[in-house]
Amino acid sequence: MSQLVRLDAYYQIDEWNAVAVRARKIHFTFCPHGEIVGEWIRDPNDRQSGNIQGVWLDPFGQPFASMAGRFWTTEDGRRLFEGTYSGIILDVVLGYFKGEWYYDDPRMCPMCGEGHGRFKGHFTDMKGEVIGMLEGEFGDWSIWPDDAVMPMQGRWRVFCDRVSISRGED
Repeated sequence: MSQLVRLDAYYQIDEWNAVAVRARKIHFTFCPHGEIVGEWIRDPNDRQSGNIQGVWLDPFGQPFASMAGRFWTTEDGRRLFEGTYSGIILDVVLGYFKGEWYYDDPRMCPMCGEGHGRFKGHFTDMKGEVIGMLEGEFGDWSIWPDDAVMPMQGRWRVFCDRVSISRGED
């Protein structure tokens, strides 16, 4: 079997027939990814800031990590978020996330509606190296736009070219 990892062979059967064999080991690479569910919680006195709480789910819907953070608006109008993600069983910080967010709810007015929005950013490992992305939405088109606690959903994924888990022996 070890010869099949990389094998190029040609076998002559008789003067009219031959068999060519080309074998390569195929590496199965799994890129961690999944869904995000949680809550986008606005400060009741300042609808431009608040807290984020959620859970990262694996592709099978099982909890993978918990997330906690905050969002705010800077003096120059930039809308940012940041926080940490931790293990589920052991509450150990695994890394950090940050990015930008915005409202996109035209129900109250095209530029000022605050009942729905989107977020997009990246996450890092404990060394601060960017290893993946997260994005999603918060709010619900069917709920009153003034609710302080809004549902949040999205997705996360590790960049495959930076982190990969191979199965099998090399």
